[in-house]
Amino acid sequence: MERKSFVCLLTLLALLSVLVPASALAAAGQPAVRESVNAPALPTALDLELARQGSGVPPAALHPEAVLYDNGPLVTHPGGGAGGADASALQTALDMSTYGFGHALSSGYRMADDFTVPAGGWTIESITFFAYQTGSSTTSTINHVNLRIWDGEPGASGSNVVFGDTTTNRLAGSSFTNIYRVLDTGLLDSTRPIMASVVTVNQFLPAGTYWLDWQTGGTLSSGPWAPPVTIAGQTQKPGANGLQWDPTASTWNPAMDTGSNTQQDLPFVIEGTAGTVEQPNIDVAPLALASTQGPNTTANQTLTIGNDGEADLTWNIAEEPAAVFMPPTPAAVDARRAPATVGRSVPRRIVRPEAVLLDEGFEGGVVPPSGWTRQAQAPTTWEIEDYDPHGGTYYADVQYDPDLISQSEWLLSPELTLSSGTLSFWSYGSVYWCRDTYDDCDLEVWLVVGPTAGDGDDIYVGLADPSWPASWTWAQSTFDLTPLLPGGSVRVGFRYVGLDGAEVALDDIVLDGETGSVICANPADVPWLSEVPVSGTTAPGGTTPVTVTFNSAGLAMGTYTANLCITSNDPDPGPGNGTDLVVVPVELVVTDAPPVEHTVTAIVGTPSGTIVPPSQQVIDGSTAAFTLTPAAGYEIDFVGGTCPAGTLAGNLYTTGAITADCQVVANFRPEAGPGPSVLEIPTLGPAGGALLGLLLAGLGLGTLRRRRA
Repeated sequence: MERKSFVCLLTLLALLSVLVPASALAAAGQPAVRESVNAPALPTALDLELARQGSGVPPAALHPEAVLYDNGPLVTHPGGGAGGADASALQTALDMSTYGFGHALSSGYRMADDFTVPAGGWTIESITFFAYQTGSSTTSTINHVNLRIWDGEPGASGSNVVFGDTTTNRLAGSSFTNIYRVLDTGLLDSTRPIMASVVTVNQFLPAGTYWLDWQTGGTLSSGPWAPPVTIAGQTQKPGANGLQWDPTASTWNPAMDTGSNTQQDLPFVIEGTAGTVEQPNIDVAPLALASTQGPNTTANQTLTIGNDGEADLTWNIAEEPAAVFMPPTPAAVDARRAPATVGRSVPRRIVRPEAVLLDEGFEGGVVPPSGWTRQAQAPTTWEIEDYDPHGGTYYADVQYDPDLISQSEWLLSPELTLSSGTLSFWSYGSVYWCRDTYDDCDLEVWLVVGPTAGDGDDIYVGLADPSWPASWTWAQSTFDLTPLLPGGSVRVGFRYVGLDGAEVALDDIVLDGETGSVICANPADVPWLSEVPVSGTTAPGGTTPVTVTFNSAGLAMGTYTANLCITSNDPDPGPGNGTDLVVVPVELVVTDAPPVEHTVTAIVGTPSGTIVPPSQQVIDGSTAAFTLTPAAGYEIDFVGGTCPAGTLAGNLYTTGAITADCQVVANFRPEAGPGPSVLEIPTLGPAGGALLGLLLAGLGLGTLRRRRA
């Protein structure tokens, strides 16, 4: 069902036979494996425009002082490249032929190499990988790097993944390295600027040998390609053992330079800290607060911030009015099932049926549908079609532009403010023109920020192309949008990008999740709520009590909600207890009914010391706080009683939520001092031993231990 005219195809092939070297055409069957001297990548006109735009990712942040390991080098001619930059020369004089190895996200190929962690271990903060896209400028076009770390050779028996996966984009930044990949016969070539791409890891590894296994995405049609370690005058680095994953055979193969027939290594740089790093760990209790009280009253509760870690915890509390979620659109009856001929697809995950926010099957018979927008670059753009829908009668469709005008055609959903979301849709295209043989077209998925798509602030989600099992076969793609959400309004954008490509179709789009601002994204003062203190530092093993005050002055009867957003230097990403963002929901119910109160009585159990106040009247569901003071020579032992268990922070004890009259019992004990001294003497008779023992005890000199002479 290739929708190209036979005459156009013959004309195109005739032009290719004149313009493209025969060796490049011969290699076209395997464009993703490597870029070589005999099969150089040929940038398209679209590549030139995309290269000008760049990927929009932040620049790479490099910290030479934190380098733990460098698996280079790359540079063969310092300052010998274009414009005085460095050059990494492919040494054809040594019969070498590989510019770089394919490991593009769109192709499925991956690269791997090993490193060794010495005794004491490493805390790896980031890893820098190197890649280029032929025809790019010195503005990086790299937009994705995913990574796995293995405790042995990838895929080998007994090897396990200890970090990462093959889907999460861990790219933190990408920048030009000031190195060009060139031939030794053309050092001033500037068509292959090498980019340094930094990925975030933050993982401790004990001593041992590990393997990195990674994959890179970019905005151009060429590559990305991974240049090998390059040493002037040598065909390989001693001990080189780099690997390349072949998705067509599902196997790892040696990364070979086909000209010299030598296995290559891959450059990467590991940054971090040698040895273990002490970290704080936040522990907040309780994880929710509520108060029911009458008008124009105040009530106090205690929130305890603890530190179970080994370093100081610094924290801050901000208030946020509780998010008001839009009511979700009820899910339509799901009658859109893939027919038996559809083939491979990713199953759609629905959070819950009532959470479907977007369900678009184009059954209105128009593109764009109501509430959607279309942003066109070429005359040939998204249109409605009824020839071969996935479900129903209609679907959206883009044909290739017959005048060979570059296409960047956007179809944009209505604007949504999401706190979570999973997107699934059905699509088809030509694997021949769009993926396997040529890469002349793609169906991209984006989160579009602002009124205009493609203006540099949008968030790349992924490609539909890898889901297609064959040409013109409907297949389903699924993407988890939650980790990518920016905290504001977005639109889901489907972008057909191509030049001399082929038809792509889209149908049955479903977005399920929740709408509303991302929690704690917009802190603001909550008038009826206050906290003392709002920030602090808690030592390892310590706790800090925070007094939370509910004030119903001037409030009408009703229920009021908010969040306490506790941020800290805990290294684990949140939200959640034990992370850098702990969210404590807070509820105030203002009622004209008299509040239910309970009496909490305090007494001393094991003397000596005091506990004050002796009793308190506490509103149902609130906590009570007491101060314990040991007498001279005594210390606090423990706090018991019949009240719900609470927390002891220094001399301040705070109960759990009180729901009935109860009692708090403070227990004290003598301060711990040095143990009794021990005096050894020869064996005495029974009477003498007893007398001496009484004498020593009376003098406070210790205890008697008998031993034989």
